[in-house]
Amino acid sequence: MAVGKTLAPFLVTKVFREEFEEIGKRYERVIRLLEKATRKEDMSV
Repeated sequence: MAVGKTLAPFLVTKVFREEFEEIGKRYERVIRLLEKATRKEDMSV
């Protein structure tokens, strides 16, 4: 389920999983954002 577009990509290192047996789907919730990914234009070549 997408709620909106992010301005920059980010790295998810820890997630909490909830399983709902009634509907048989699995969702992942972000608990902590440790570090943002570098933007493409900011990277040196």
